[in-house]
Amino acid sequence: MAFKWMAEGKESFEAIKEAISQAPTLINPDFSKDFILYAFGGDDTISAIL
Repeated sequence: MAFKWMAEGKESFEAIKEAISQAPTLINPDFSKDFILYAFGGDDTISAIL
């Protein structure tokens, strides 16, 4: 199956990039609190969120 990048997908990707680069998503960490790491590993995928 070939991947085809459509205009709608590009617009959505740009909107997501904009959203995650703005406050409150990007804040300085509070080192007095615990950090939680969510991780996933599949047959062909590895992902993590801090």
